[in-house]
Amino acid sequence: CEAKVKTVVRLVKCKMLMKDGQSNVFVPDEEVKGTVKVGSLVEIKHPTTSQPVEATITKLIDHSTYTVVFDDGDERTLRRTQLCLKGDKHFIESETLDNLPLSHPEHFGTPVLQYKKARRKNEDESDDGEEKSDEETPRRAMYRGRHQELVGKIMLVDLPNRKGSVVPSLVVLPDASSL
Repeated sequence: CEAKVKTVVRLVKCKMLMKDGQSNVFVPDEEVKGTVKVGSLVEIKHPTTSQPVEATITKLIDHSTYTVVFDDGDERTLRRTQLCLKGDKHFIESETLDNLPLSHPEHFGTPVLQYKKARRKNEDESDDGEEKSDEETPRRAMYRGRHQELVGKIMLVDLPNRKGSVVPSLVVLPDASSL
């Protein structure tokens, strides 16, 4: 289910350690003079005396409320803990059904994620000034290069639905049926 944030009522509380080191107080971030960041030294009004004092921010707590509109038009007010932001795994722009391994449904999702991780790793290595070639390494070649030493060997695989049981398995390439 997707939703878009319509409005935000911002309320951030800061847990402060007073300069005397003896007491902690919670103060809304609007009453803080200085940079609102954990560990920064700021100035606040003392809760009982209303005198300006120095304190260190030890924790930030978001008590904001978010009004969201769902796909079906429903509108709700939620706390931050009730929200889940969209991530890369859910919305990979470059991935389409053409790129997914639909011919091997038992490996669905795994090659795509491994390919993406390997590509990031290769990009990090090529940052040393070398220009990256226009051609990407094909998935099949990436599989052949990875864990090639395990192909053809027998391994014991733990069964997740049966505790303590293992099955001997032959390691093959994902596209072994086409060889």
